[in-house]
Amino acid sequence: MQISLLIPAYNAAGYLPRLEQSVRAQTSPFAEILCHDDGSADATSEIIKQLGWEGTCSTQNRGPAAARNQLLHAANFEWVHFHDADDLLEPSFVERMAIAVNANPRADVVVCQMDWLFEDSREVYRAWRYEQEQLSQDSLSACVKNPIGVIACVYRREKLKEIGGFKENYRTWEDGDLHVRLAAAGAHFVVVPEILSIGLRHNAGASADHDSVDSDRVRQLVTYGIDYPSCRAVYEEAEKLSLRLFEQDQADPRVDKLLTLCAAGNHRVPNSNRWWWQLAGRFLPAKTVMAIRRNLRLLMH
Repeated sequence: MQISLLIPAYNAAGYLPRLEQSVRAQTSPFAEILCHDDGSADATSEIIKQLGWEGTCSTQNRGPAAARNQLLHAANFEWVHFHDADDLLEPSFVERMAIAVNANPRADVVVCQMDWLFEDSREVYRAWRYEQEQLSQDSLSACVKNPIGVIACVYRREKLKEIGGFKENYRTWEDGDLHVRLAAAGAHFVVVPEILSIGLRHNAGASADHDSVDSDRVRQLVTYGIDYPSCRAVYEEAEKLSLRLFEQDQADPRVDKLLTLCAAGNHRVPNSNRWWWQLAGRFLPAKTVMAIRRNLRLLMH
């Protein structure tokens, strides 16, 4: 089984040589390496040529989703892996993922465990862990609740094309959304229990813009409420995000959008097991109860 490595790159001249070392260290090689320069203002295209990778280039920055879609259609092999230019791979990534694909002929997505580290200290910022049982029993809910990072996966190329690839209107959360739509389309997920992919967190990445990240997530959840109205995980995630945004700014209009979504799904906010909050939720608006809880918490601290 052969895997295409697909790398979207934007202002990545300083990162690509490091990724190339990670790729060269693989115990089994990728079948091909394709890299797309998404309108960079630095020497990304020149570095791609120096590394000997096959490259394409855009004249304007269209975002990671558009770059990945272009790479997807350029790939020549049945299985593909997208890796961001500023992240890394464990040496056994290709070998272990290929073994999983060969052992699971029905697989459409093979996902490994991954760590997201602070780039400077290499301390763990977040450990992304995925469970086979959850993805087998209810992959849609699992993908909504525990978004899967694209750099942790290999994909059957035709399954990605079947759902139209990545949605290009998202600058962030586009990979989480991809897996939600794959799950809704009946994709078969296989989990490899090893940490094989490493994400590096730094201030230059898109995820550092927390406001944009939250706005994209709100838009996604509202869309899921329309597309998957029976998926309770959508409303649970909407509640969690509404509470966090409310803590930051009680006047944030995104909170109202999320509460409207929860109301449409008959999901009471706050969804508490404590009888007094349940009682309060019956007679008071959700934001009023949220404000009371917030004020009580501040008083106690």
